[in-house]
Amino acid sequence: MKCEEIFRETYRKDPDDVAFCPYRICPIGAHVDHQLGRITGLAIDRGIHFAYSPKQKAE
Repeated sequence: MKCEEIFRETYRKDPDDVAFCPYRICPIGAHVDHQLGRITGLAIDRGIHFAYSPKQKAE
């Protein structure tokens, strides 16, 4: 994945992990309900991958 390559180029080490976050859509145009109510959003098969590592490792 390209995110792993960019991570290696930037930090000169391998990432600890790579995660995928799917894009979400809402057919009626609403977004996150901050009052914990119901929404009609759903995840699709597109999204973003990101590579990461902790800034400092716990000892």
